[in-house]
Amino acid sequence: MAPGKPKPYAKPIASLRDIPDAKAMQAFITAYSRLGALQATAKAQVFADQAWGLKTPKSRLPLLAKSLDISPLCADAYSLLAEILLLPPADIATIYERGVTAATLVLGPENLAAYRGEFWTFLETRPYMRALYGLAEALFRSGKPEKAIPHFEAMLALNPNDDQNAAPLLLSCLLQLDRDRDAAILLNSHTGDPTIWAYTHLLVAYRRGQAETEKTAAWVKKARRANPHIPLALAGQPLPPPNKRSQASPQEAAAYAKDFGAEWARSEGALAWLTRTLNIGA
Repeated sequence: MAPGKPKPYAKPIASLRDIPDAKAMQAFITAYSRLGALQATAKAQVFADQAWGLKTPKSRLPLLAKSLDISPLCADAYSLLAEILLLPPADIATIYERGVTAATLVLGPENLAAYRGEFWTFLETRPYMRALYGLAEALFRSGKPEKAIPHFEAMLALNPNDDQNAAPLLLSCLLQLDRDRDAAILLNSHTGDPTIWAYTHLLVAYRRGQAETEKTAAWVKKARRANPHIPLALAGQPLPPPNKRSQASPQEAAAYAKDFGAEWARSEGALAWLTRTLNIGA
């Protein structure tokens, strides 16, 4: 190293090989004892927190490398790395999976059980939940809904309030796998985003042959009220510019089409029925 050049935080991280795996985590606990490992992880979290506050990958990477150099059990370091490293989707999912493993080791089985049902209300559980959401979403985005579903379901079991908004993506996964009955159960047992819930209630009702029921008529009214731009977005048509006088957001419509458009498209006749139905009495 040239004289006067500052010493780097730790070994640079550029690939999956540079990131600790479960074996390294277990070896760390063995070497330092559980108490020592937890104390080191608290120190590592300081660097991960600093990295959260920075905007560029270049500025974040040295801090995250330092964090994992101090403790391979810092789950938030894995979650941030998965966000900023340009790696194949399978590698990104693996990084999140390692974050879940790290957070599980930190919490221990006793806390996983004790906090169940209100996980997000305890700060010490949030690295676990962030990593678990990241893993589930990475699997969902890479076209593996069957692998994402158990993780989304685990999130809702741990935290029924769904502070991270996992339910809509779980809903999309269920529809992709034609698990319409399970999708209906989720819609009826959970209170979700008004627009997503209204339009997806209609899709599930149509797919289950329940399009003309009184309950469906109530969701038609809710859908029209929530965001009338959705049919345009689902059809791939241009959306109107934002209007300050209207609460209906074109951006929201585009986001809904991104996550649910494929399911409307492959449900024969569904979009035509939706467009026709929403225009009744409009």
